[in-house]
Amino acid sequence: MKLRDNFKRKTIDRLDYRYHLLLLIVPIVLFVLLFVFNAPTEGWTILPLLFVCLIYVIAYSLIYYLHQGRLSRLWLHFGASGEY
Repeated sequence: MKLRDNFKRKTIDRLDYRYHLLLLIVPIVLFVLLFVFNAPTEGWTILPLLFVCLIYVIAYSLIYYLHQGRLSRLWLHFGASGEY
């Protein structure tokens, strides 16, 4: 019965905000650890780390936006077929 309610609400493939934070924070922490342990001890700047983290956040946001657009088009196609 719960599955039928999810079909009506169109929330089958939606993630909770905690999962989004986890998907954003864990890779960024791994990037920081990689940079800290692999960086030379002298002359290390934070700029490359910020650049990598910024690229990751932009890529994650873009992929999420494109994925939600694809899902909404699929829901429109599903609703137009009349097979609810």
